[in-house]
Formats: sequence, C-alpha cells, structure tokens
Amino acid sequence: MTAVPPPPGRAITRERKKTSHGLHLFLTIITAGMWGLFVWLPLTMWHKAGPRRKIVTAYK
Repeated sequence: MTAVPPPPGRAITRERKKTSHGLHLFLTIITAGMWGLFVWLPLTMWHKAGPRRKIVTAYK
C-alpha cells in the first residue's frame, strides 16, 4: 500500500483595486477639475463598492 500525498493547499483572497491618486490629482489640476468630477470620483467610488479582484495562492 502506497501513501498518497495530500493535494496542494490553496488560499483564495479578494482585494479591491487601488486608485493612483497622484496621477488623478495632476490630471484634475490640468483640466480645471473636470477630470476629477467625471473620471476620478466615479472611478474611486467604483473601486470602493465594486467587485473585488480574486487572488489564488497555491501552497506546495
């Protein structure tokens, strides 16, 4: 009788996307606030409440 090794373990975590605030601040200043109002704010809200990114880590 041979010993069967256990299957490799996996850890599944979920994390939210991050917004590059430095770039968006620069673009907001250059466009007199329009970028912040129509792009940065909705994008930040989506990243806070939207779907999370799935990360699978396999252990040997």
